[in-house]
Amino acid sequence: MFRWIAFALAISGSISCTRTSDASVEAGARFLRVIRFPQPWTLPAAPGLSAVGQLPAAYEVRRARNGRALFFRLRSPDGRQSEQIYHLLETLDHPSPATEEQWSQAQPASATALVLPDKPPFQGLGAFSGNLLWAPSKQYAAVSTFDSSSKPSPGLRYLSGGEPSEGTVYLDIYDTISGRKLTAGHGSYHGFGPKILFEQARWFGEDVFIMPLDYLAGTCFIANMANP
Repeated sequence: MFRWIAFALAISGSISCTRTSDASVEAGARFLRVIRFPQPWTLPAAPGLSAVGQLPAAYEVRRARNGRALFFRLRSPDGRQSEQIYHLLETLDHPSPATEEQWSQAQPASATALVLPDKPPFQGLGAFSGNLLWAPSKQYAAVSTFDSSSKPSPGLRYLSGGEPSEGTVYLDIYDTISGRKLTAGHGSYHGFGPKILFEQARWFGEDVFIMPLDYLAGTCFIANMANP
């Protein structure tokens, strides 16, 4: 009873400042999918209580030992893990619930957010820069940018960090050797600045890239470069 009261209060407060992203990938795009998790993430709070998971909590990913599936949960900055675990085939079809036993048997995927100081010739579709994250071997580069009818205001740091609280985020992934764009997508955001989405984006291993698309981490881009 108390668990659900806490859950209801938390989610009503969270939803008031965010909406689920309306995201899509470019027509004919390979590698990239929009994933929508079927239920809100919840994290253990006080004994018997749950709280709605939200950024800056980050995705934690494991791989099945046969390499054919990914397992997801949300992890808070203080180390609390979500009560939900999801299973996703390498073809990036719809996520389905998984068990603690499946999670424990899967192999952790190392998370990397490698930002280099130089400026390679990779451009995103948005008018404002977000981030550029290299895969560990630097074979791929994920470029995030954003657009908004309002311009960023660096002097306004409250809540959105001076960023427009509504707009569109873009993701473009390049092959760094050929310079060719491999895939791209975009999604809307509402009620917060986009920087927090870019800050929680990660490469997992060499070939899987994930970027959240809403404040509750209920929608995300997932690119599996090994499985077009």
